[in-house]
Amino acid sequence: MKKIQMMLLACMVMALAALPAAAREKVYRAKLSGDQGVPKVNTPARGELKITYTGKEMTFRLSLSRITSPTAAHIHRGRKGENGTPVAGLFGGPPKLGSFDGVLAQGAISNESLMGDLEGRSIADLARLIESGEAYVDVLTVTYPLGEISGRIK
Repeated sequence: MKKIQMMLLACMVMALAALPAAAREKVYRAKLSGDQGVPKVNTPARGELKITYTGKEMTFRLSLSRITSPTAAHIHRGRKGENGTPVAGLFGGPPKLGSFDGVLAQGAISNESLMGDLEGRSIADLARLIESGEAYVDVLTVTYPLGEISGRIK
C-alpha cells in the first residue's frame, strides 16, 4: 500500500511541476481575408495563422486557401484600419506561382528574425505587441504586391 501511495504522490508532483510551463503557453491566431486589408481586396483567398508562444520560443504555422502566387508574408505593427511596417518575416519566397492551397510557411520566430521597429529586440517584445492588439499578418501576391489578405492577430 505504501508503494502505491508513493507512486501516486510522485505522479502528482510531476503533474504539478508541468503545470506552470503549460500555463505560460499562449496561442495567438489570425483569420486572413481580403476584407481586412487596407485597402480592402475583393478575393476568394483566405488564410489562418497560428502562433504558439512559450515565453522562451515562438513558433508559427501559416495556412492559405484559394490564393494565387503568394510571394511573401509578414507580421506588421499597426492599428486596425492602418497599414504598418513589417516586424517579423514569415515567408520570403521563392513565390509559389499558380493556385495555392496549404501550409505556406511554418517554423520558429527568433530574436534574430525580427525587423523594423523590433530589430534588435526579443520575441517577448513581439508577444507584447500582439497582446496590445497592434499586430496583424499580411500576405503579398504577384497580383497584389502590397497585400492580398490580412488578419489581426489575437
